[in-house]
Amino acid sequence: MRAKVVRVVKREYPDFGPTLAAEYLGEKHGVVVSKESVRQILAQAGATVVGVARSRELLEKVKAPIEEQGGKAHAFVADVRKEADVIRMAEQVCAEGGAPDILINNAGINLRKLLHEFTLEEWRRVMQTNLDSAFLSSRAFVPGMIGKKFGRIINRASTMAHISL
Repeated sequence: MRAKVVRVVKREYPDFGPTLAAEYLGEKHGVVVSKESVRQILAQAGATVVGVARSRELLEKVKAPIEEQGGKAHAFVADVRKEADVIRMAEQVCAEGGAPDILINNAGINLRKLLHEFTLEEWRRVMQTNLDSAFLSSRAFVPGMIGKKFGRIINRASTMAHISL
């Protein structure tokens, strides 16, 4: 597998500490796939990692290893399927440290059943989690990225995206 490789570059912003910029370096074999690896790599590079989830307990589990290794992490409780939650969360994130350099849209669920077995509610929950959340989060943070003339959005997907229902 060939993957595009980026170099992580620290950028300093007042009151938020180091954040990241990404520079394209070419292509190499291999790719980082786990959420934990991405968070750890970003934190080790000096980024302030901001986690968002519906569960405070889950967020604390995400923050702990980053902070134990000397990294910076913030946690915001929000349901990224809900527009009001995303707007509130984005306002809080930007108020604390400005617009992020990198937004990673990583929310995703999968219901393992055949298409004709889905209820409409199940289908909507999958689409809200997998698609609407990326749109809502991107829409919330892009104005700040435009304002500072820098930003990158990474939309992650599961390998299940390549399997038909």
